[in-house]
Amino acid sequence: MMSCCAWSRRKKSDNVDTGNCDLLYEKDHGYAWMIALFSFSVHIFTYGISWSVGVFFVLFLNAFHTAKGVTAWPGSLNTATMYLVGPISSMLTNKFGCRPTVILGGVISAIGLGTSAFATNIYHLYITFGIVTGVGFGIAYLPGIVIVSQYFEKKRTLAIGVAASGIGFGSFIYPPMIDALNNQYGWRGALLMLSGITLNICVAGAFMRPFKITLLVPFLTHYGTLLAYSAIFGFCSAAFGILLPGIICQFLGSEELATGYGVLMTFEAVGTMLGGPAAGFMYDMLLSYNTSFFVGGGIIVISSLCMIVPYLREKRHGINTLEVVSNENENMLMEKGSNNAST
Repeated sequence: MMSCCAWSRRKKSDNVDTGNCDLLYEKDHGYAWMIALFSFSVHIFTYGISWSVGVFFVLFLNAFHTAKGVTAWPGSLNTATMYLVGPISSMLTNKFGCRPTVILGGVISAIGLGTSAFATNIYHLYITFGIVTGVGFGIAYLPGIVIVSQYFEKKRTLAIGVAASGIGFGSFIYPPMIDALNNQYGWRGALLMLSGITLNICVAGAFMRPFKITLLVPFLTHYGTLLAYSAIFGFCSAAFGILLPGIICQFLGSEELATGYGVLMTFEAVGTMLGGPAAGFMYDMLLSYNTSFFVGGGIIVISSLCMIVPYLREKRHGINTLEVVSNENENMLMEKGSNNAST
């Protein structure tokens, strides 16, 4: 029996116009179990927060000192909205497919959690944490189950059970994780960190390739759109070269700029060496470069969010990293000078 990949390549070579070429995958085997694993992770991220509203209730109660009945509404709205948007999620899944719908849900829920960190009163959380985040979770949840059903037939019940077990796993790990983040960064910092973690829904969704794929003409088919994309990408990429020396100086001091930049270039070399082959491997597996763009972009977003951590630490403890580094360097120089004088 001819394998799926061999069939697809033969079909593509026999007919130059691949616009209507359908790629079919075997049910209950191989990549189907990867789909179950990705759905498992989506359940972790969505239900991990929705079923940890009791932890947030205490945090919000201590932060705003409002009545318990008023403080309970953000968590209740989150869970209720998650289920109420089921028909909308169903419509989006039927219209656009499971993969884009899961990614959309991940983006919306991350935005909801991120904006919740800047709430000035409990009523703001009704909108951001309760409704916006709940809408995102509801949109991402349904297609995560639908695509498992599409990939499985004989073992469908088992696969859905594996995917749904992410609910219990998320409910187990999220409460202590939220508590640890709150102790380290405060409740606002915890919400920002959870916003970044929730973006992993987009990563899981990017790997949820349809069971039946229709190859489409790439969006950037005209010179103008490709030129605009290149200009935007180049403009944003330039920020790395401009900002990195200043960031290294802020954390390590100007005296250690050369050392810090050397370490940075080492990691850049590793990424440059492995990035191309990794993208090619993803294409060989999925017959599309879309996933490599999603993964690469997601890693950049997550790494950028990591820069929030030192900012939150400085704001929480009133510590200026640059001043600390400068004082440490001055102390080292004074100590070195005294040692030289004594010798």
